[in-house]
Amino acid sequence: MGRRMFRPPVPRSLGLPLLCGLWLSCAGPAPDARREHVYIPRGASLLAVTDSLAAHGIVAGRAGFRWYARLLGLARRIRPGRYEFPVGERWSTIVAALRSGRTDDIYFTVPEGLTVAEIADLAAASLRLARDSVQSAIRDSFLAAARDSALGAQLGVAVPRGVKEPLEGYLLPETYRIAYDDTPRDLITHMARQFLALWDTSWDRKAGELGLTRHQAITLASIVEAEARIPSERRKIAGVYLNRLRRGMLLQADPTVIYALDKPVRRVLFRHLKTRSPYNTYLHPGLPPGPIGNPGRASLEATLNPQAHNLYFFVARPDGRHMFSRTPKEHADSVAVARVLRAEFEARKDSLEAAARDSLARVAAAGPRGPQR
Repeated sequence: MGRRMFRPPVPRSLGLPLLCGLWLSCAGPAPDARREHVYIPRGASLLAVTDSLAAHGIVAGRAGFRWYARLLGLARRIRPGRYEFPVGERWSTIVAALRSGRTDDIYFTVPEGLTVAEIADLAAASLRLARDSVQSAIRDSFLAAARDSALGAQLGVAVPRGVKEPLEGYLLPETYRIAYDDTPRDLITHMARQFLALWDTSWDRKAGELGLTRHQAITLASIVEAEARIPSERRKIAGVYLNRLRRGMLLQADPTVIYALDKPVRRVLFRHLKTRSPYNTYLHPGLPPGPIGNPGRASLEATLNPQAHNLYFFVARPDGRHMFSRTPKEHADSVAVARVLRAEFEARKDSLEAAARDSLARVAAAGPRGPQR
């Protein structure tokens, strides 16, 4: 005779709840069921996992689900992660996901030009990373990793003394897939490695032809990234700054002043230009000690392939485009035009805002109205 298959006994107290739970789990979630996220930390017990699933409404009948999950061996194979399930999901689907580690990874997009501190704020606002679920903890861990000289050396990033943030400029802006068990240090490492993978060896040659080291080229690209609002102007702006460097002129780049201030300002004022910092290119000749943000690929390529011209000045228009000039006299005329355009733009903006406020006030004064007959 063949051996009988062993079936663990079902405790009497679980009989009806378990059968009801199994019956409900076979039906599966409703088509429009609300979806919930649960976070399973490393080393979580089956009891803790069940409590979390029940608290989010994903499963009903805690005791029945625990018995079912234990029967399938889940207690010994729970994988940590961030999971997404609809309310009322089938028990078999939940157990299979928790056993395989089929987590709901997060996609983290870093826009071009952000500073290390701004990326840390963005990570704190949008991510929950391993061992750090509090926003301040994520930000502090991110900044600590970015400022770790040992990590920079391990990655092969060598920067001169005097830089504000050692890895500034070396964190590639793009979209990253972040696993639940990634730490802020893992994220920093991945971003830096992506940047170093992007940097082609031919780029070192191009930087050398421009009289720049890799670090200097990245620094200039970060300024171009901050200045250019219109993609087609990147190469032209890079050419202006390179012309000024060759002439020994001060770069006088407003974004470097903003970086030196270490706080956001709507507009750079005359008093800001006196800020005592090696990053203030109104006071110090040449490039600042390091990048003022993290440039994207387009700005890096534009800087390494600048437009050749005899332009040395530019000023921004209200629409983000720039007016370029060859001489101080031409630049002064462009600045005067830009001021007129900016004043007209601000006047139109104030007028539209005032009209909007008046419209809202009239609607509020009229009060609610019933249907018109």
